Amino acid sequence: MPHGYDESYLEDFRCNVGNMFEYAALDCAVDLDIFFRALLTSGVARRIESGDPRYLAGLSGFELAGMVLSSSGLCAGELPRPSLREGRSPEYWCGWAMAYYQWLRGERFCDLERAGLVPSAVLGMYLLHEAPEEKFVEAFDAFLSKARMGRRTRLQAIRRGRGLTQKQLSEASGVSLRMIQLYEQRRNDIMRAEFATVRNLARTLGCAVDELAEPPVYE
Repeated sequence: MPHGYDESYLEDFRCNVGNMFEYAALDCAVDLDIFFRALLTSGVARRIESGDPRYLAGLSGFELAGMVLSSSGLCAGELPRPSLREGRSPEYWCGWAMAYYQWLRGERFCDLERAGLVPSAVLGMYLLHEAPEEKFVEAFDAFLSKARMGRRTRLQAIRRGRGLTQKQLSEASGVSLRMIQLYEQRRNDIMRAEFATVRNLARTLGCAVDELAEPPVYE
């Protein structure tokens, strides 16, 4: 998958994310899963994913955390000053590793959250903090793949949310019932279908084409 920004930003930025997580958790006593949700709703995550230089290199981890905490109301009043610490905390490693993984795989942070790869899950893998990077990447891949294979496809979830049966969707969209079944069973990859097929499904369901795209499952 394509990277959201140039690799030249990566090392400094992943350190910033590590500092952001560490500051939120240890200086502001905010649960990191709650902070991660606020990172998504604040719009900061989307700025990062789109490669906005100000968010990648123009702001420190403390400043990024301040934006998220202030916009979400998680930390009332004046923010505390960052503490000086010896060494790197588990919370720092969590942010550092998640930032690297998001860049490497081109995943959206919101898709990581949907699959349950949130800070508490990553902290549960802290034993990997001294291992080579490919080891925690393999662990994250395995976590996401297991979670995604056990979930409904987006096509199925949206169809059910619209109150349609597979047969009704087939009749309304002109896509064969068998093809819809194969997409929902993950036996056919919907994003390898002809564009007209996906477009007709999306129009019938009242959603964007990319909303039907399945996040990757890693081998």
